[in-house]
Amino acid sequence: MNTACTKSNQEENISQQLIGTWKHTESYISEGGPGFWVPVENEFTYTFSNSNELITSGEINCEGTYSFHSNDLLDFNPNCTEFNLHIIPGITYKIAFGGDDVLSFVPDPMLCDEGCGYKLIKISNN
Repeated sequence: MNTACTKSNQEENISQQLIGTWKHTESYISEGGPGFWVPVENEFTYTFSNSNELITSGEINCEGTYSFHSNDLLDFNPNCTEFNLHIIPGITYKIAFGGDDVLSFVPDPMLCDEGCGYKLIKISNN
C-alpha cells in the first residue's frame, strides 16, 4: 500500500493550514548587502477562506482570490483599486510555514534586486 501523499493531498493540507487570518509582522530587506528582517510599523492582515477568497485589511482593504500554482506556490489575485506595497495584483508567492503559526511569502519570480519577503503570524483560525 502506498502511503505517500499525492500532490493534491499536499496542496489540500497546505490549504487547510493557510485558512485563517495572518498578521504581517516583519519584512525582509537588503540595503546592498546581506538581507535582514525588520518589524513593520503598520498592522496589515491577510484572511484566507475555505472558498479561496482573500481579504486584506489594515493600511489598504482589498478583496480577491488565491489559488495554488503548486504545493508551495500561491497565486494572489487581489481586486484592489489602490496601489499596495504588500500585495501586487496577479503575483505568485513561494510560501513556507514555520510551524502552525508562522508563514513567509517570497515573490516568485523575485521582484526585488537584493531580496525581499514577508513574515506573518497566525492570529485566527476563521
